[in-house]
This record gives sequence, C-alpha cells and structure tokens, in this order.
Amino acid sequence: MIPVAMPDQCVPAFHRKPISLETAESPINPCHQLPFYLNPCTLKYSSSEKKIDMRPLNPSSVTILYLSVFFLSLVISGSLLRAEEADDLVSRYVTMAIQGDISGASTLFSGNTIQASKSSLEIARQFDERFVRGVHSPVQDHPDVLVRDLVAAYRGYWRSLLMNDSSRTEAEAVLRSTLSQLLQRENAQDRAGKDVFDDIHLALDARGLHYVETTDPPMRDLLLWRTEQRRGYSVQLTDHLVRLDVFFMDDFDLQGWKDYASLGLAATTGWVENGALYCVAWAYEEGTENFSVSYLKHEARHLLDLERFPEMDSTELEYRAKLTELAFANRTLKRVLEDFTAKAEENDDSPHAMANWRVVRDIHWSLYGEELPAGFGGWGVVNVGKVNRAARSLLKANTQQHEAQLEQAAG
Repeated sequence: MIPVAMPDQCVPAFHRKPISLETAESPINPCHQLPFYLNPCTLKYSSSEKKIDMRPLNPSSVTILYLSVFFLSLVISGSLLRAEEADDLVSRYVTMAIQGDISGASTLFSGNTIQASKSSLEIARQFDERFVRGVHSPVQDHPDVLVRDLVAAYRGYWRSLLMNDSSRTEAEAVLRSTLSQLLQRENAQDRAGKDVFDDIHLALDARGLHYVETTDPPMRDLLLWRTEQRRGYSVQLTDHLVRLDVFFMDDFDLQGWKDYASLGLAATTGWVENGALYCVAWAYEEGTENFSVSYLKHEARHLLDLERFPEMDSTELEYRAKLTELAFANRTLKRVLEDFTAKAEENDDSPHAMANWRVVRDIHWSLYGEELPAGFGGWGVVNVGKVNRAARSLLKANTQQHEAQLEQAAG
C-alpha cells in the first residue's frame, strides 16, 4: 500500500449529497458492512497490466450521481474508556444503543449498581445526564447559530425516539417544525429544495460544510463535519493493483445517532461512495495492518469485484473481501481469523455471518483436509504462511469460477 503522489487537500462540500447507510451487525468489533453498489467513477482498466483506477473524475467536470451506500462500521472509541476496559454492563448498554432503544437502560444500570465497575458507573452517570435529565454539551467552537441549533434539534429528535417518548411520526413532525423555524430565521423560505430537509442541505452547502443524512430505520441520521482530506492510494491485491481515493473526515459537529445514543462508544466510521472511501480520521491508524489490510485491501476488493462482477451478491462480495484480508494479514491474522469464526453462522439472511462461515469452513478444509467440526472451538496455533496461501488459493479458484460464468453468459 503506497500513497499516490497527491497533495492532501480539503475537498469542497458541493459534491456531498445525502445517501443511505446500512447498520453494522456488531457494536464491539470494527467490521465492514455490505451490500456495496459501485457509483459512477473513472475506470481505467488494462487486462495486461492488471491495474484499475477507481478514482472519480473531477467533480467540476462531471455530474456526480449517488446510487447507494456501502458500509458502516461501529467501533469502540477511546472517548470514554479504553475498549479493553469495557465490561459486560457497558457492552449490554452499547448493544441497546445501536439498536435504537435505550428505554430500558435505567433499569439496566439501577439493577447492577452493587457490582458495577468504575467504567459502568461512569456510563450510567452520563446516560442519566444526557437522556434522563436532558443535559447536553454545546457544539464546540462553532460560531454559526444555524449549525448549533441544527445539532440541538437532531439531538432532541433522537432522544425522544431512543427513550420511546414519541413515535417516529410524532418525533419527525416536531423535527420538521423546528427546522422550518430555523430556516425562517435564516430568511430561507424561498429555497428550491423539495422539503425542509432539502432546504437544510442547501443551507449547509452554502456554508461549505460536509454532511450525510439518511432516512433508514429506526430514525433519521445526520453526520456533519467541517473538513476532509483526500489521499490517493495504490492498493496491491492478489491479482490487481487498485488505485483509489480515501477521504479522511474530521472536525465533526455531529456524528450520527449511534454516536449520540452510545455516549461516544459506537460510531459510524466510514462508507464508500462515488468510487472512493470515506473514513472518519480517528477510526484507523495509517501504517497498521488494521488500516492497510482490514480496511484498504478489504474495501479495494469490493470496488474491484463490483466493477468486474456487477451482479455479485452481498455474501459473495464479503466472502472474497474476507479472504483478501486473510491472504495479506500477518501480525493480525489470528485475531482476524478468530473474529470471523466468532461471527460465523450458516445463515443466508445474514451476508456477513454466512460469508464468515464459508471462509472458516473453507480455510479449515484447506489446512486440515476435513470438514469443520460441529461446535468448532478455535484455531490454536496458526501458521500464518499456510493461511495466507490457502486464502490466496481459494480466492483464485473463486475468481476463475466467476470469470467462467461471465464467459458462458457472454457466449
């Protein structure tokens, strides 16, 4: 993974438009979620050189279209406590939070005060302060009254739904009314948007701010940030070199309802759109395998596969991206393999669980020449080189199958 010679730059907000996001399955471990649908971008492909350029055209020269979303990652952040300090009570709270219902959290905390750890007591205190007493910290260092009031409006909307104080219809009606009042104060009644939310987007565009707003259940979401830096990368996969851009987002005024609900313990950390990756700056540390393998190579595989095999389903996309991780992981390989194993389930309704199950099954067969035993208990000592080679072999065979299917369909 070598950065392309491209200066870091703050990207103007005019190309930002709302897209939809899918929710991750796990509140604890970083994970990359599908389905992915590739947006229009400049593609330069040479079968002889086996290189593909996924970087989009200059926004000033093309019309940018957004088709859908790609992934949403949830991670435990260090804003309140280190991940290794998170006990079962905190984990149970985070699980509640990312499902959009913390109405039972008061009972959860009050029933476990005797044996609660310091971290649990701190989370309980902050929960009471934010959701029971309604005390919120102000938006820091932002002189714009519209932005401050917009953040307050969404926090109030989220709080009413998270605590089951209102139905979504009722809460959204209050939100619409509040936003209309903000726009009236801005003398923005004559904006050209389809509704009040479009008008808010236009107001944010005019301020040069970046945002993503979604309408997926259980509630509307809004991420709002001030700066982003674009960096180009060349990502070497097992069979191709993929060139792509990563936009590192920073200076958030609002990081979505999951961040708000979980008291900063779970957050949206990225997605893919328009052929580029969008990444919350604090979520990954460059130079680590977590970034170069589990993030860049995993996502580059998705981008490449969707260009070459546009009809590929979510489970197959994830299966191939996870094999790509195992093909390159070194220091993190056992952790990654054990994470896949812990989340594996033969369930066609869950693309990630099913992909994990297929990866674990096939790697086990490749290493030991036998079926994965029922109740498989773990990997013990792992030979990194053997797993790398097994993953590469499986990925190559799978690619050949898909290429043969394309040839058959074309013939």
